[in-house]
Amino acid sequence: MWISRRSFLACLIIARLMLGLLFSLNTPLWESFDETGHYAYARYLSRHLALPPLGIKLIEFDETHQPPLYYALVALPMMLVPGEDDLSPIFTAGGRTWVVPEPADRFPWRGTALALRLGRLASLVIGALGIPFVYAAGRALWPSRPRFALLAAAFYAFWPQSVFLSGAISNDVGMIVIGAAALWAVARLVALGRSAPYAQLALGCGWAGVVAGLATWVKANGWFVALGAMAALFVVLARRRPWAAGAAFIVGMLLTILLGALVSEGRTIAPVSSLIAPRVGAVLAAPSVIERIGFLERLYDVLSRGWYISFASLFASYSWGTLSPPDLWTRIALGAALVSLIASAIAMWRARLWAGQLIGLLAVFWVAIAGAPILRAVVADEPSLLSGRFFLPALAALSLFVAFGAEYLPGRWRQGWSAVMLMGPAMVSLMSPWLVLQSAYRPPTALSLEEARARIEIPMDVVFGDAVRLLGYQTNTPRAEQGHTVAITAFWEVLRPTERGYGVQVDVFDVHGQSLRLRERRTPGNNTLPTWRWPAGLVFAETYEVSMRHGDFPTLIYFTINFFDQVTNELLAWSCPSSESGRCSNRLGRVAVSQGWPERWRWALAPAVAEWEAGIDLLWFGFPAEVRCDASLEVQFQWRARQTIGQPYAMFVHVLDAQGRLVAQHDQPPRGGRYPTDVWRAGDVVPDSIVIEREKLSGLPAGRYAVWAGIYHAETAQRLAVARTALRVEHHVLRLAETTLNGPRCAR
Repeated sequence: MWISRRSFLACLIIARLMLGLLFSLNTPLWESFDETGHYAYARYLSRHLALPPLGIKLIEFDETHQPPLYYALVALPMMLVPGEDDLSPIFTAGGRTWVVPEPADRFPWRGTALALRLGRLASLVIGALGIPFVYAAGRALWPSRPRFALLAAAFYAFWPQSVFLSGAISNDVGMIVIGAAALWAVARLVALGRSAPYAQLALGCGWAGVVAGLATWVKANGWFVALGAMAALFVVLARRRPWAAGAAFIVGMLLTILLGALVSEGRTIAPVSSLIAPRVGAVLAAPSVIERIGFLERLYDVLSRGWYISFASLFASYSWGTLSPPDLWTRIALGAALVSLIASAIAMWRARLWAGQLIGLLAVFWVAIAGAPILRAVVADEPSLLSGRFFLPALAALSLFVAFGAEYLPGRWRQGWSAVMLMGPAMVSLMSPWLVLQSAYRPPTALSLEEARARIEIPMDVVFGDAVRLLGYQTNTPRAEQGHTVAITAFWEVLRPTERGYGVQVDVFDVHGQSLRLRERRTPGNNTLPTWRWPAGLVFAETYEVSMRHGDFPTLIYFTINFFDQVTNELLAWSCPSSESGRCSNRLGRVAVSQGWPERWRWALAPAVAEWEAGIDLLWFGFPAEVRCDASLEVQFQWRARQTIGQPYAMFVHVLDAQGRLVAQHDQPPRGGRYPTDVWRAGDVVPDSIVIEREKLSGLPAGRYAVWAGIYHAETAQRLAVARTALRVEHHVLRLAETTLNGPRCAR
């Protein structure tokens, strides 16, 4: 190699520290998973040099029930900052970030900001300690392939979620490192070989037990790391059967756990009753569960609903799990992960290691750790419990497995795929602080009134309370589809500061005023500008994004915007000083939201029943063959746009008797006006129904009636010509089929 392995490893550690520092500096105080509780725990240790009493709550999202090893290490540099904390977290009203950034969080830091930043620095160093463990484990498992160990170490070092956490205060950092250390402690036993002295093997097993026991000192789920190390150890010892050496592992682990229980006042063993026992009970009850509710069916259901969220949060999930890189990055990473699994399977076949102890060692270590959150999610029937953070202690095993697959690829593929697996996570880790974190925490730019009015698409004059005026808005996404995000930018003018904390509430409705139950709440100014910090005269723009995750689509939507008291939850009154009372409104936007691509693709190649000249296709229709006279007749349609329509059309249904006379009809724009044709675009699929009310059918004679349908221009009333169909057409009206009216309400 043109660079020595030690130098490469040193470069990896330095690069990891720099990336973690980049994440840390771009993440405001307390803006990581439960960092309020993690910091409070470590800060208490640094100030009191003692564990907090069991049962007390230092702060919201308290973590004082956790084992103390990680917090004790993080507390060491905090001891350089004496005195009481001068800052406390202020939670946002909602949105993608959780804590309002502090103006005091600027260099040179002082007080609480300095203590938290020093704690993050210690966490950064702790997180880098796992890299040499992964490298050493790879060398122990495959001593003849040093490239394998280096690739695994690099993959581990640059994994975005791990890098982000190491730049914050979180005991997940300690779990990632202790997971790598435990795997190394077991893997090094492979390097001893079958001919190693028995005493040396027993000593190595005892040391592995100590490391596995230390996992319970870090976090409650450290017990599953210890379980994984134990299972992996028995894979290593299966052929030699040195059970006394295995006993040395058990003794070393138990002694370490007991010592931890004494030091931590029972915190290391508390999870046995609260975390381990319920899962063991669930496993023991699995046979009856399978019989009663179908355990395997529930497992499939939970994994099918939660696997993507689980992978996304394992790969890169920032803030409190609410910030993520662009979805395209995650999808590319998912594709690479699937290719890696295939490559690893091929590699196992080529290396004839299907039953080999090396892959078995990695597999059982991974399953022991990953099985715990999976089982928990299945028993609770809650896919959100499949958070990727719970799988991170097995990151070392995953890195070795991926590197194994890349190393055993054919020579012409090996280097290219190794580069992809190395550069992919590294580039995401490098770009996320700039493209994800900075944009999420960037405060709004102050505008002049002239600049704001130049950018406003629809001017408004709505005053909320007497504190802020809505000047107008701009629609960022005039069109969207189900599952995508709709964005709108509002322009505000601060009239005066306020002592109370108000949040912004955005709701989504269809054009008939029906709520889609989609709501976003946040602190003003992208969660950076709480109302008690408002300077009078400030003019700023803020963009609100709402995901169209559920609703009866396609439809036109609009937003309503309000301010609410974050304590009482009451909405702030609003008025329009310069508008007539009938025109005063807090409604913003008119956005067309189509169906998602799966539904559109399902109908993409369907043949049309009829085609109209303007580019409208009828794909399907249906209505009952028999209707009672005291009931309504519902005719269902499935429309498709061959091109952009751009004109307002109405659809109609006529009911004709046996003599061809019109006896009932109903006209309406598509979906009752919720998705008019002037917003249709090529490929849109629009389900619709037209109902002939029972009042129009009541009193008609029993018998058979023909149902006809057509389209006309809503402004000119001119019927649209039918271009092609196999059905009967008269005067541009399509004869669909017949239905029979009967029942006691029919005329005799």
